[in-house]
Amino acid sequence: MTASLAGGLRHRYFVSLRYAGYRRFLGAQLLSSTGTWIHLAAETWLLARLGAGGLGLGVTVALQFGPILLLGPAGGAVADRFDRRRLLLVTQPLLAAVAAGLALLVHLDAARIWTVWVAAVVTGVLLTVDGPARMAFAAELVDAEHLANSAALANAVAVSARALGPAVSGLLIAGAGVAACFLGNALSYLAVVAVLLGVHRRRTTADPPEPSRRSGLVREGLRHAARDPVLRAVLGMMTVVGVFGLNFQLLITLLATDTFGASARWFGALMSALGVGMVLGSLLSAGWHRPSPGGVAVLAVMTGATHAATGFAPNPWLGLAALAALGTAAGMFLASAAGVLQRRAGDAMRGRVMALYSVAFLGTGVVGGPLIGWVADTAGVTVAYVTGGACCALAVLLAVPAAGPVRTGDGG
Repeated sequence: MTASLAGGLRHRYFVSLRYAGYRRFLGAQLLSSTGTWIHLAAETWLLARLGAGGLGLGVTVALQFGPILLLGPAGGAVADRFDRRRLLLVTQPLLAAVAAGLALLVHLDAARIWTVWVAAVVTGVLLTVDGPARMAFAAELVDAEHLANSAALANAVAVSARALGPAVSGLLIAGAGVAACFLGNALSYLAVVAVLLGVHRRRTTADPPEPSRRSGLVREGLRHAARDPVLRAVLGMMTVVGVFGLNFQLLITLLATDTFGASARWFGALMSALGVGMVLGSLLSAGWHRPSPGGVAVLAVMTGATHAATGFAPNPWLGLAALAALGTAAGMFLASAAGVLQRRAGDAMRGRVMALYSVAFLGTGVVGGPLIGWVADTAGVTVAYVTGGACCALAVLLAVPAAGPVRTGDGG
């Protein structure tokens, strides 16, 4: 009976892992994403030590993710136009070069706030293509009926990295210095390159467009998302939650330094508590093979409620519990939203639709980062958490009615 139960759980939650190519790519993504979060946590710590306040950290978020907001739809069109494996074999080494350059600057004691900002902008430009290409390429490694499960597992890997990366970053900063964090991220991209060179796709999800249609790829993707009520609703909620509720890197840094006066190790622990919760939430969503817009709406409200509650944590120990709850709600929200979009997009539009997901998830930090950073500087960290949480809950009232009637089960 135990073996039967274990087999049932594997089939329900981990069915996409039966594809060898997907397993290898997912493993490489775990290593690379962990390196990315090591890098991002070290970046915020470096900026804080260089004298950047809450607004300065918010500006960094805006510079890094601004290109995604401005160029995201174009990046998705590129991911639909060209071979995704070849695109990733260009973007991954370039991202490694940026991280290695930042490591060198820190090692030479030449890093300044403006140099970190330049690296953030270059990284953001590369991510406009790398993000949608990665998500669309992963969809080529599984059969169509397992797209929602593969999206949830990919989200679980991403948030596992979010749990592991900051903890490792805190240890590396304390033991080897900030430069080691950036160098580790640069090396982590080699794993992705190695897998890309050897993995075999089960299918190619989209043919290159005709030359006469190439100039209209971006407009076509935007029209497709605007006309589909499910895509409209989910992307609308993602946008509002992205602006106000996903500024974790900024707010946890301020919670650790300003509210708790905590050390680098506590900072890593707080980030990891959020990440552990997000892993749990993503895995719970992996068993939901047909996520619905209605379910995504409920999870947006849960994310807002736990976000607001985190601002009232009086000490690091209760902060750990609050961030774990916030992570669980946010992980379920992000994984379920990605699952709906992956199923609903269609093969030919997947790159462009997932680029809009990236815009909503990451690009909205251009607005949200400086705004929430300003609220924290002027009214306090607690008010920033409450403001963000209230706006997440309001996302449902704003996005779903604007999208028109959407059936609860209409996820794909």
